[in-house]
Amino acid sequence: MAAANFYMIYIKRSADASYDELKAKMNLARNWYRITDSFWIAYTTSSAEKWYQRLRPFVDDSGSLLICRLDTAEEASVKEWTSGLPDVVSTLKELLEEAKALMAIGDATSAVTMDFARRFRAASEQLKGSEPSPLTALRPKLKAMVDDARSDPAASQKIEVLGFIEKTIANLKAKEDYSASEE
Repeated sequence: MAAANFYMIYIKRSADASYDELKAKMNLARNWYRITDSFWIAYTTSSAEKWYQRLRPFVDDSGSLLICRLDTAEEASVKEWTSGLPDVVSTLKELLEEAKALMAIGDATSAVTMDFARRFRAASEQLKGSEPSPLTALRPKLKAMVDDARSDPAASQKIEVLGFIEKTIANLKAKEDYSASEE
């Protein structure tokens, strides 16, 4: 039997490709984790080329598909992140949904939003709690994928929430720095 590997997959589906059909294809992997509508991590014995063949029908000429194999150190990071910290991952998913709702309101400085920023920062710190951070190996690839997605107008709307979260954390830090300077 072929050895299993982790792959990061970015897929911008065509308008007529259903999520359920994509999910059925992802179920061909041994396991998978959907980070956002477009970002997935799959654990599979199939090659990147095979995954490209499987997923290409979901992407029209205006769509995008990127499949990137994670190396051994990154695989260990993903395993620790998904199985070693299930409560934190669950909390971050819930906070991501909350961020979408707060972003719709449009206020990145309200008391409610600052409370969200504190909770998001605390959950993120739990992920970074071990040295080295389990996400250290993934950070450059995740950043490259997010930067690439931000350059795509359709995809950037979906990950706009990440920018909102960054803004709320920056606002919280500025507020804390200001409070500390007044003491």
